[in-house]
Amino acid sequence: MADKPKDIALLRKIPVLSSLSDVELKAILAAPENSIQDFAPRQIIIREMEIADAMYVVLEGMVDVSLRGSDNYGREIVIATLQPGDFFGEQALADNTSTQR
Repeated sequence: MADKPKDIALLRKIPVLSSLSDVELKAILAAPENSIQDFAPRQIIIREMEIADAMYVVLEGMVDVSLRGSDNYGREIVIATLQPGDFFGEQALADNTSTQR
């Protein structure tokens, strides 16, 4: 998938990437260890306590962040909805003491 100017603009909104040039941001999108992935509606992307191996940036669509309720039914409770330009999963990568989410 070719990078689009919109993708570059969304990456620039991420504080740690904001000072990078367009060429550097395009290189991030094109790097073989990075990828643009499509996820189906309601598909789980990451779970709490998994080993962290990536951060994610929402380029299109929305992502619900949910927690499993503590009741006996194990219902999931949506605590946030992420929009294009939002990112998640970075905290576990930045934490020097653990690689778990």
